[in-house]
Amino acid sequence: MDYLWQFKWRIPSLQENTTIFSNMLGFDYENSDEISMALNLQYPSVEELKIPLFQFYLPERVGTALLPTIEPDILLAGRRYYGLFQGNSSQSIVVDFQYPSCFKVLDPEIDIYNPNIDSLSTDALFLSNTDLISKNGKQIDQKQVKNIFGKVPQPDWCYYFEKADLARQFRDWTELYKINIEVTEKGLFPRDNREWFPFIEGYVHNNDWDSAVALSRSIYSQSPQYAKMLQVLWNRIDKQTEPSFEKELAKNNIEYLENECEY
Repeated sequence: MDYLWQFKWRIPSLQENTTIFSNMLGFDYENSDEISMALNLQYPSVEELKIPLFQFYLPERVGTALLPTIEPDILLAGRRYYGLFQGNSSQSIVVDFQYPSCFKVLDPEIDIYNPNIDSLSTDALFLSNTDLISKNGKQIDQKQVKNIFGKVPQPDWCYYFEKADLARQFRDWTELYKINIEVTEKGLFPRDNREWFPFIEGYVHNNDWDSAVALSRSIYSQSPQYAKMLQVLWNRIDKQTEPSFEKELAKNNIEYLENECEY
């Protein structure tokens, strides 16, 4: 159930006919058909008997008639007793969930260097289009949500991470600042230091370069395998921010990461 709640927190709305690619999820009973059905209960279609989205486990699908190779513009279809899904590999997102870490919509720019991601997901990252995610969309009645999925869990680290990553995607730096304050006040921490990345961008875009540098150094000291990812993140920050004295000082303070990265 954690997967479904975190998925919805991170993806309030998803364009219809979108395929969700992932590695095998570590659930005892649910296969991709069952996961897809559960997700579609949260993302109802405007058309009857139409399945708006479908999750495909890459290890199950790659090399089959459905998905011979990981390439763009492959038509994807699936008829189930409750409707029909019609999609295209070019309209997809790639996600990852390794409990107890949080659900993640993978970032093609950053996660291509993530050593914790399986090779098939890495290979599929170039297909992932996060523009298919939006903040607003058709929502189902909250009583129905409760009847199907139970009571909404109390906000924990993963709740705030999903909201922070959503705010980062839409560059809502004010919202990210508020989320950061709540996380700090509650003393919450991740199990995977990759989940601090949105907060680094939040610090920078709220002109708190010192905190961004300190957090980056902390991540590197605890998880040196993320050095290359941090470098790419800071390259993105450099492109997205205007020159300033604080920025140059911050860049100088994280240059050591570049020397640690393997090319």
